[in-house]
Amino acid sequence: MPSVLAPLAEASRKWLTEAMLPLWSTAGFDERTDQFVEALTPAGEPVVEPRRTLVQGRQMFVVCAGGRLGWTGPWRERASAVGEALLARGRSKAGDWIYSFDARGAPADTRSDLYTQAFVIFGLAEAGRALQRSDFTAAASATSERLETQWADPAGGFFEGDFAPHPGRQNPHMHLLEAFLALHAATGDPADLARAERVADLFMTRLLAASGHIPEEFDVDWEPIAAGGLAPGHQFEWAWLLDRLHRAGGRDRSEAVKGLVAFGERYGVDSAGFALDEIWPDGSVKSAEARLWPQTERLKAALMRFDDEAAAQAAGALNAYLDVPVPGTWRDARLAGGGWRSGPAPASSAYHIISALQTLIETADARV
Repeated sequence: MPSVLAPLAEASRKWLTEAMLPLWSTAGFDERTDQFVEALTPAGEPVVEPRRTLVQGRQMFVVCAGGRLGWTGPWRERASAVGEALLARGRSKAGDWIYSFDARGAPADTRSDLYTQAFVIFGLAEAGRALQRSDFTAAASATSERLETQWADPAGGFFEGDFAPHPGRQNPHMHLLEAFLALHAATGDPADLARAERVADLFMTRLLAASGHIPEEFDVDWEPIAAGGLAPGHQFEWAWLLDRLHRAGGRDRSEAVKGLVAFGERYGVDSAGFALDEIWPDGSVKSAEARLWPQTERLKAALMRFDDEAAAQAAGALNAYLDVPVPGTWRDARLAGGGWRSGPAPASSAYHIISALQTLIETADARV
């Protein structure tokens, strides 16, 4: 194993199992409601605010991933409790997953959106597989089927739901691809792989621009809205997911994967090695700030390509966000030119972090 990755993987496993997972399964978990909190303060205290349903799905994945990495904490108990709470009070009257809960665990915003549906499928599928909970997997499958019968857009893909900020976005569809892959891993059902393939086909035919970039926003006919710019992190994230789809038995889209990563690396990484928040289609910078999550997606894409130099740089950038007084929390955003935006550590970032570090650890282990 190359020495550049060995110490990074060892440090990542230690941080996950000794800092992040213990903190977020205790201070980050509300035993009164069987829900994960939305954020932790820099001091590691829970923030009292509404809890998005998508965060519950993401955190179910986080603790189950911890279990796969050998963490001996209460990952089974936390994933089971959250899944059961979702099944008990997480659906609208129409049968879709609601947007959020209040701090007492009661439904707050009962509207439904595509992004939330994707992460509930993802979380229930991951927990269903890890815990051998057929009720979780069945609920994820039922949601997938409901999307196809009630949410399908004749122009391609799916409608965004009750409160979409734009006519169409690539991001919820990207996470549906991820969710269908997780469900296929749990069920082995070819229908779930076929669902993932249909999302990938939408990507290739309607979302991916000829120059190799992905617009963020689209009109009702799936024509890109240029004013929306694009996120380098999504270049890397789509590439990683398309590669995973191929490994799961889907079609080979390696040329598109290469183009996505090349565009992201060329235009979306600053001179200090941080993946930026937003760029324009011509590659010029729209926002020179850098949130935490694009660093994780760049790391996964670099590991996928066996690009140890880019992986080491991305891991170094990510570690800058994790270098905080209370281990297990993180900074969320780096300012243009350096410095950090103050604020709590959002729980939603844990899913990005553990996915990247799990990939780093598994890649390093495979090279031993």
